[in-house]
Amino acid sequence: MGQIAGIIINQPISNIEELEQQLNCSFKPADENSEQKCEVYFSNNFVFIKTSHELVLQPIGIREGKCLAFMLSDTTDAYVYGLCKNNKVVQAFKSMGGERIEEHGKFTKREKEGDVYSYIIQSIKKFCGTDLYDLMNEVSAQSFNFSIQPIDLDYPKKIKTTSKSSSKTTKKKVSIPIVDPENLQRSDELYTLFLKDDADEVLNAIASVQDADVNTHTFSYLVILSRFHWDAKVRREAKKVISIYADSRFWEMYNEQWANKYKATQGYHEIKAYYKDDNIKAEEYFLFAYANRRAFFSHHPIKGMYNTYNKLT
Repeated sequence: MGQIAGIIINQPISNIEELEQQLNCSFKPADENSEQKCEVYFSNNFVFIKTSHELVLQPIGIREGKCLAFMLSDTTDAYVYGLCKNNKVVQAFKSMGGERIEEHGKFTKREKEGDVYSYIIQSIKKFCGTDLYDLMNEVSAQSFNFSIQPIDLDYPKKIKTTSKSSSKTTKKKVSIPIVDPENLQRSDELYTLFLKDDADEVLNAIASVQDADVNTHTFSYLVILSRFHWDAKVRREAKKVISIYADSRFWEMYNEQWANKYKATQGYHEIKAYYKDDNIKAEEYFLFAYANRRAFFSHHPIKGMYNTYNKLT
């Protein structure tokens, strides 16, 4: 997929002048060398402005109606979503590497913990009444240079809540050597639990990890879970455990050298520094990664791919 960003207005607009008035923006004749170039798709029921991601990092208001601004980038694992009604923000969030930030509005637990890419794609389809990629294939785009002076927005008030999870003390960094296990019983048990199809069971298994459980086998599994598991919350919780036990050298490599783009393709083998690291058991790393890969594509099959993994289950 790569990256796509844009603004959608779900009402019929037939000309550029009305679009300029609604968004408080300006469209000029396209300049091929301009960084502000956009493509406008006029549909019977909505308008889609395909633009650069810099212009949609914040929600976009509209004088009258509803407007959805978004960015999808599986290469960087970065996503932006902002839904406005007139100048009021209804829902908005950003997601970077599986971490949701700058969240506004109400979301269900399922919406918060589910796959971000799927949520945005389904929201766009519901908002438009059609698939965005189908529209771009069927409708001819008009090219312009695009600039916008965003309308001032009203954000929903944040309600302070007290939860059990907020009262917990975050576990401090633990410095222990990560070596091969002397007894495989607990590592094998965690291997099985980490591969459960129910995300809640996997989360419970991650939460059960103690200092004595950390070795090259379990650490290898956690690395895979934190980057490649199909569920965003599992990825976040596994990463937290890694942050507790990883030394500074590994943690730096983990955050700087490993690209989130490999999640969509399950390219766990791309960086040799991972499975050749002293903290990782290469055999266990690949064994667990192949099993996790099958689970990932069962939940997130690539569009147009014959889903062999579902057929095997």
